[in-house]
Amino acid sequence: MRAELERIAQEPDLSRDVREQVSKSLG
Repeated sequence: MRAELERIAQEPDLSRDVREQVSKSLG
């Protein structure tokens, strides 16, 4: 799960809100 979130965070076209959600999920 964590690796998946990290991969998502690498996506360049993600919105800032999504990045923040991923960061929170990673803790």
